[in-house]
Amino acid sequence: MNGTPLRNTASTSALPTRRFGIALSFPGEVRARAEPIALRLAHELGRPRIFYDRFHEAELARLNLDLHLQALYHDHADLIVVFLCRDYDTKEWCGLEWRAIRDLIKQRQRDIIFLRLDDATIPGVYSIDGYIDLRNKTDDEVSALILQRSRQHNGATPDHVLRQHVFGNAGTVPDGHSEMCELRLDKGERIHVALTTEHELDFAICRPAVYKKWRSTGKLTGSLHHARRTKDMTVSVVAKEAGLHYVLLINNTRRKAPITYKLEINQL
Repeated sequence: MNGTPLRNTASTSALPTRRFGIALSFPGEVRARAEPIALRLAHELGRPRIFYDRFHEAELARLNLDLHLQALYHDHADLIVVFLCRDYDTKEWCGLEWRAIRDLIKQRQRDIIFLRLDDATIPGVYSIDGYIDLRNKTDDEVSALILQRSRQHNGATPDHVLRQHVFGNAGTVPDGHSEMCELRLDKGERIHVALTTEHELDFAICRPAVYKKWRSTGKLTGSLHHARRTKDMTVSVVAKEAGLHYVLLINNTRRKAPITYKLEINQL
């Protein structure tokens, strides 16, 4: 569950025309920049609507992956986001993806956004082509711009539609380890948490500053919610601040074995 965002689904005025609303094309060397953006996009649209390789690992473990990848980019994505950099031009898998994307450019089909990480020359990209410069924008700013373009393509989300967090996950927490996922909340937003575990765990919902303090001191003082040695827990909490929160499952019981859990979070 590490790095897994809570899914945020929202109705739109137009139904999706393809499997993926957004597909990311990038070299592995820039994953540290691509992954936070993918997580933010998944938070807004849901993981099934974002093509990011780590969201679909089982599907990509297959023969003839080259043909499958090209089809995903060419035929099954409404908006394609390309991370342009010197590594993009040299990587074999990026070359396969870029071949499919170039054909879409030729046909003037689909929507494509270029993100620039450096000034490398990429065959098929010219000075007349606009781009978003990642060197002077945060991940939140870039994600917002991508979502803005996506909504222009698929129809804007009506303001009155209720955003709904729907998240369910089951797994294990090894002895002496923690599991974390991301949760973005509006101020005053109310959520219901249901946690069932095989043995007792510590559980917390906290802001990044509290999480950082916990990593250095072991204290979760200031958490939105903190339960020690909890096993079967249901609780409703209201966000005091807007923005990113971390949901933590902490196994410090020294049982010397992983503890299984099931976690569900829903907006009220």
